[in-house]
Amino acid sequence: MEQKELLFPQLSSLPEGATGGFLLSDSLNDDEKYQHLKVFFEFIDKNYSHSHSLLMLKEQIQFEKGSIEPTQILLENGYTWLNNTPTKFHCTHYLKLEMPFEEKVWDGIWSKKMRRNIRHVRKTGFHVVIDDKFEYFDDFVDMQIQMVKKFGVALNKDDLYQILKVFQNKVKLFIGLVDSQPISSQLCYFTPTTVYLSKGPYLPAAREYRNGELPSCAAIKYACENGYKYVEFGVSTSPDLIVYKEKFGATTVPMRMYTKNFSHFKVITNKSYQYLTWGIKKILVK
Repeated sequence: MEQKELLFPQLSSLPEGATGGFLLSDSLNDDEKYQHLKVFFEFIDKNYSHSHSLLMLKEQIQFEKGSIEPTQILLENGYTWLNNTPTKFHCTHYLKLEMPFEEKVWDGIWSKKMRRNIRHVRKTGFHVVIDDKFEYFDDFVDMQIQMVKKFGVALNKDDLYQILKVFQNKVKLFIGLVDSQPISSQLCYFTPTTVYLSKGPYLPAAREYRNGELPSCAAIKYACENGYKYVEFGVSTSPDLIVYKEKFGATTVPMRMYTKNFSHFKVITNKSYQYLTWGIKKILVK
């Protein structure tokens, strides 16, 4: 993906989420993998090194198989591994799913306290619906705006709408309702094996219903009962987020991220520009 809103554009690998990035076929031997990656690196350097500031490259995480050591060919070609093993930041989390849900996940992984809390909010009338047709899309955006005020996380409504429109059969919204009013949500992306819990904004009214916990639980239950192998919980940048995701039984995994600076001057200038625009946005929100 090319980010052009900066003073000097930069590149980052897709798709969205912590486990995006390049993935090589297991049918290739080590020499063939090396040659394929070398062609890719040469293409990037030839076409983008003079006009762009940096490339952020993610390496696909192989759940339950991944090594914590960096990939040597990336280091040899000028990429720096963002080693977050000591601090865990940034990290992602995954939960391996097994059927039946009630036995393997509900009783087998989730704590008694968590199950008790879920039952309690259900008794209050708080429940979750699956919004396949995105009838609650505007409500979801309103919730995200509330989160922007709280955490400063930006959302481009038009870009998100295009994603939902193009990948409609691979995206679902889980909406938490009280008296027919949407107050919390969980947006999920689906791959053949994995459900990615992408964005879970909520309104202030959801606080007494444990914020977005129930929509996340509903998404996990749906994933398990529909044959998905994993749930990915996205990126964590603080201890609180790690604690929240690990209570679902998720395993914490360091992210496989690398950077290559094409120009230190451009990188520093972009950072200064980002800090300036972020500060202006915070002032305007207030």
